[in-house]
Amino acid sequence: MDLSKIDKTGFSKNDHKILDYLIRNSDTFYSETARDIAKKIGISPSTIGRFFQKLGYKNFKNFKINILSQNARTPSAKIRHTLDKLAEESTPVVKYITKTADNLETTATLVSETMLEKAAAMITTSRKIYVFSPDASAGLAEILRYRLRRFGIEFITLTGGSSIYEYLISLSSKDLILMFSYSRLLAESEIILRERKRVGFQLIIFTDLLSIDLEKSCDAVIYSYRGEPTEYHSMAAPLIVLDYLILKTGALLPNSTAPTESLNGLRSRYQELIRR
Repeated sequence: MDLSKIDKTGFSKNDHKILDYLIRNSDTFYSETARDIAKKIGISPSTIGRFFQKLGYKNFKNFKINILSQNARTPSAKIRHTLDKLAEESTPVVKYITKTADNLETTATLVSETMLEKAAAMITTSRKIYVFSPDASAGLAEILRYRLRRFGIEFITLTGGSSIYEYLISLSSKDLILMFSYSRLLAESEIILRERKRVGFQLIIFTDLLSIDLEKSCDAVIYSYRGEPTEYHSMAAPLIVLDYLILKTGALLPNSTAPTESLNGLRSRYQELIRR
């Protein structure tokens, strides 16, 4: 889509301001949110939303998803083109990798660097960290546990069902919950959202839900695209985004390598008993 050729009939001063920003930043706005752009150009997020509705899109996210397939200048366009060529005469595994690359490309339009930076800061400063990771996201939580332990950060796993109440009664405004919520909001997720309003603890949501406005209900939303509702839902995109968040978290810690150095010391001390 050539943004410079959009029909500007009925555009307000702010509409022209938004369009000008998109044209000037056509290679980078994919990684931004409506709030990011609103802050940079000095207007409200709701004005951004109305602008894209004038263009016929539900919101900025919908605009990015639709324009992505038309824009050959996106960062992953060359990789995508190569994989598409391979998929024409290749094995099913290459076709699956091609599909995964498409999911990653869409994820790149949805995930926000600002949200990731905010999430990393909360992880490093919260009193206690709790994680609710039902179903397939349990694997992501285990990877997160393993990596954060290297930074000296531990978290408490929230179990589902009525036992979740046992954990929620001890939360304060100084605590943080990381909530994985892919495909749907479970009853436990609804309870966590309501308790956040009452208690005021910090909340980061990892999700692929675009139809629900979760940004108003938490401190940071980390989006990943896992495919259409009727498709197999890969965890490749959520894993890559989570891996990046782990790196961002480590970069904020002044002595992030200290636990690893201690670990190496232990291994050396007892290598005759357990070798790595």
